Amino acid sequence: MKEININISGRIPNYMFGIVLPEYYDECEKALSYASDDIQTIEDMLKLLYGTVLVGADDGIEEFKTNMDMEQFKADCPLLFEFFKEAEEGSIGYLQFYEAVFDMAWHDQVNLIEDDAFITITVDDQEVVAKQKLADFLGETQWVDEEEDPKTASIVKAFWAKNQADFSLHEDTEFNAYKSKNGVLQLHEWIGPKGLSAYKVRERNVTFEHDNIVDFDFYVEAEEFDLSKLAFLGFSNVADFHNSAPEYVGSFMAYDNELIHPDQNIHRDKGFTLEYEPSRKSCDFLIEG
Repeated sequence: MKEININISGRIPNYMFGIVLPEYYDECEKALSYASDDIQTIEDMLKLLYGTVLVGADDGIEEFKTNMDMEQFKADCPLLFEFFKEAEEGSIGYLQFYEAVFDMAWHDQVNLIEDDAFITITVDDQEVVAKQKLADFLGETQWVDEEEDPKTASIVKAFWAKNQADFSLHEDTEFNAYKSKNGVLQLHEWIGPKGLSAYKVRERNVTFEHDNIVDFDFYVEAEEFDLSKLAFLGFSNVADFHNSAPEYVGSFMAYDNELIHPDQNIHRDKGFTLEYEPSRKSCDFLIEG
């Protein structure tokens, strides 16, 4: 068996979805009573808390103190006050913020791989696809017509026969696929990964956007490497969910109909964003529209 590494690198947005835990929601409502006029909503309060744990941001600790009656906050919001004290001491970061305040879809983060990211492929440590932008690697794509290209159509059907249930696709879905000149497939459907089903809610939902500079390493073993067995799988609604100049390629990768879970190395971030009960950037909107 040959060892294949498909490396995707560059600036790749990452989204995480969660729901504010009831006990923290209640304390956020109380804290609003003790906050300055600049803090009017639950979203304002969550962003104020978020700022206390973001590295490289403005001094979120002092901003919090400036906007809060700390005596009342300490007396009536014990959970949030304990969180704030740990943030002030520098003993926690943004991940602990997620863990403490939210029910999070930890294992179902959504990465948006766009065509300005780079791809490099090695087989047994020998480079077979030199580092290049995905836009150049994929080139022009064509919709797969079942009558004109029955072989590729059968590959697409086999993929969904194996993976349809994991993405909550309806049995009557008419599958769409686009093929690049090099044979790589792009499959974009109205997918709903099972792990995200509990987060399709309209109340107390939160979306975190991480603007990451990152490397993904997708490892595969095969007797021979065949580009036509490589496929990107994506959400149909990304264009409305995430407005971006580069073209969306996909969020998942498969080889020979097997989904590949990558190793991830985040080099740095270019900013984090929190949105509370958003109309467009919610888990529900991504999946349902």
